Amino acid sequence: MPGIHAFLRNATLRWRGAQPGPSLDRRPRLVADADRSEAALELGRIADRLRGEPEIKRGVESLVAASIGAPVKHLRSELVPSPRTDINGYVAASRVHTRHLLEVRRQIAGRWSRAMSGNRLWVFVKTGRGLTPAPPGLNDVASEDFCAPFCFGSFAAQDLAVEVSEHVGGERIPFRNLSPDLRTRLVRAVAGVNAVRSVDVPNRTRWIGVSPDWLEERCAENGRKSPEAWRSVRQRLARVDQARDDIKASIRGGRLRLFTHNDVSPGNVAFAPDDRVYVLDWEKATRSLPGADLRFLLELKNKDALLDAYLVRMSELGVALDRSRVARAIDVTEGFRRVRAGCANGNLKTVEAGLGLLETHLPR
Repeated sequence: MPGIHAFLRNATLRWRGAQPGPSLDRRPRLVADADRSEAALELGRIADRLRGEPEIKRGVESLVAASIGAPVKHLRSELVPSPRTDINGYVAASRVHTRHLLEVRRQIAGRWSRAMSGNRLWVFVKTGRGLTPAPPGLNDVASEDFCAPFCFGSFAAQDLAVEVSEHVGGERIPFRNLSPDLRTRLVRAVAGVNAVRSVDVPNRTRWIGVSPDWLEERCAENGRKSPEAWRSVRQRLARVDQARDDIKASIRGGRLRLFTHNDVSPGNVAFAPDDRVYVLDWEKATRSLPGADLRFLLELKNKDALLDAYLVRMSELGVALDRSRVARAIDVTEGFRRVRAGCANGNLKTVEAGLGLLETHLPR
């Protein structure tokens, strides 16, 4: 009786203080419950919209194929509270409700491997609570520190920049063993998703709210306490909104759209036998302009030095950016962020700070 076994197992996990895993009688899936998730539906819609663009289509299909619950014999979607004698190692990617464990029946080499044989993928190992300890990891980083890859690249055809990164001990660890061709394919796959999911903040129709009336409602509600101040805010916002095209023109050439995965780990990247790249678990991904990625610069005294380092980094990728336009892009993106946050929580000072950044770039 699978239901009884699942109930007893989950009860045991709760008693141990662990989160209960999914039902044991579920069909093995690469992404648990993906067929019911918004992310999977969105990826399906993306694939439908890109049928006529072969290069992006290939990248997106590699994501969709790996993300929409394709049955894989060697995958177990369950939480293992203690080491098991019949499995040599695990690849685990933490999620909101479960972890994905990839079964590996051979000794795992201290490197990335792209070989797939007998429906078993040789991958790298991440250790975690209750999981089998693993040998030293990628680039001699201790596996308990989380062996994670880093990849940053540009997709010039779509004016995109793609960053896929994780931190180990405060430092980014590069994909040193990843060939240039595979690195390019990974970038293109992410860019294919970004092309239809990215939202260019200054170019949004509803640039500040989640519905046409959101801003009006928030200003009206906040204005009950300080009607004069919020009336002024609404007037200033209207002027900024009218100048949206001019603001966009002022930072053209200084911004690339970013789509950041934020949860890349050995368990979330896989290579098929034909070298296609699979990037899994996009729930934590974010999309932004460089300003959002670098908005901390606005709070630091060494903003110029960090901005210079960013431009050098982009130059190494073959992307030439105008420094003044990048600085404006940072201001504009941070301005939009502060206005939205301030309107959402009724913080007048935050709204005014954001408006100050935006108004700096209004046409004279």
